[in-house]
Amino acid sequence: MPFRSDRSHCPDCQAPLKVLKTQIKTVHTLHLGSFTAQETLLHCDQCPNPTIYGSEALSGLVPSGCTFGYDVVSYVGQGLFRRHRCAAEIIAELAAHRIDGATTST
Repeated sequence: MPFRSDRSHCPDCQAPLKVLKTQIKTVHTLHLGSFTAQETLLHCDQCPNPTIYGSEALSGLVPSGCTFGYDVVSYVGQGLFRRHRCAAEIIAELAAHRIDGATTST
């Protein structure tokens, strides 16, 4: 699934943003399940603006550097602290939601 910033021009110099790189990662969310996200990162090569522009849509689903969505993180926290589930129970529940990236560590 492709993701790209909504921004097309540098906010400082108004030059068109250029592709810096594309990164691919597997993402796990409750409402979308597991999918491969292809994010195109943009930057300005015309001015000293160091900002790298990623997808606003993807960052709204998944924290930067993570593969599990905010909804999965919240679900796990509620399972542990509100519903008093152990890790194995939460992993089984996530598997029922098509979240297959969860594992236990020993």
